[in-house]
Amino acid sequence: PLSTITDAELQAAVDAATLPELVPQRVVAEENATPAASSPTDAAQDAAAAERRAAEEAAEQAALVTRIDAAVEKRRTSGSRLAPEVFEKDDEANSHVEFVAAVANIRAASYGIAAATNMEVKRIAGRIVPAMITTTAVVTGLATLQACRLLAVGAEKHPNDPAETWRAALTGCANTAVNLSDMAFTQSFEASPPTRLPFFVDNAAGSTTGRAVAQSPTFTTWEELSLPHGTAAKDVTIAEAIAAVAARYHGLRVIQIVEASKNAWVYDASSGADARHVDFPLVGWTQRLLGLTDDDVAALGRLAFILRCEPPEAVRQACPNAVVNEHLPPLVVPV
Repeated sequence: PLSTITDAELQAAVDAATLPELVPQRVVAEENATPAASSPTDAAQDAAAAERRAAEEAAEQAALVTRIDAAVEKRRTSGSRLAPEVFEKDDEANSHVEFVAAVANIRAASYGIAAATNMEVKRIAGRIVPAMITTTAVVTGLATLQACRLLAVGAEKHPNDPAETWRAALTGCANTAVNLSDMAFTQSFEASPPTRLPFFVDNAAGSTTGRAVAQSPTFTTWEELSLPHGTAAKDVTIAEAIAAVAARYHGLRVIQIVEASKNAWVYDASSGADARHVDFPLVGWTQRLLGLTDDDVAALGRLAFILRCEPPEAVRQACPNAVVNEHLPPLVVPV
């Protein structure tokens, strides 16, 4: 009987059940069918028995329906049902790329195939290759046009002066922004090529960007100051950085160092307290002043410092009013 089915058996039957499509059928009564004759007593007993059976079946069916409803609800709320997901490679929160990479690498390991990184999976599964090829073709064509400008325009204006050839050619080069999804294409031209400025200027008129001191070395507005190549930047002390700047950049005497992004004072030669920590690592001391963790510093990749400097004594002797140009490039230290 149905009442003897266990809950586990019932749950398994519900989980495996598939309902066929309902197809209505018409029942046709047989013609000339006549019921068999029976006595009044037998008919009453049969009716009573049929009524009891109907009541029992109704009760049993009601109990079974209740249990089936409970099993169906448990299946619905158990979370075991699968729902389709739309692959989205650009949403890092859904872990779609990570899942595909994990499954692909398990499969690859089974056949001795090299594992793929998440970026490779994102590129292949996201079908980035067509977009990359299209964009690359556009950028390559634009770069070639600018190269033709460099070779033709500059050489035409200054055939005998290579430096002026490049300077004139760069003046006409364009910066192009392309967005293929929106079919947007814009170009902008640099207002002027990088300006060359003197390190030392004559401050007789009260200007730190005025007339250049005679035979002053120069820099461009596109340059950055840096430590010697191969220097372990994180271990360089403030004193060593000051000495390196003086050695590489015409005897500049650093008197103040300011971290550029937060405008935080790192070193001031006129401060007795700062003079005591010149042997501290420049990067480590800056990290401590700004409250940065090692991960924060690693994420930045580099630190930029604004320097206030004085000219060396030799320049001062040649021009008593000499000062360092206030547009001196920042000192950039990789971390």
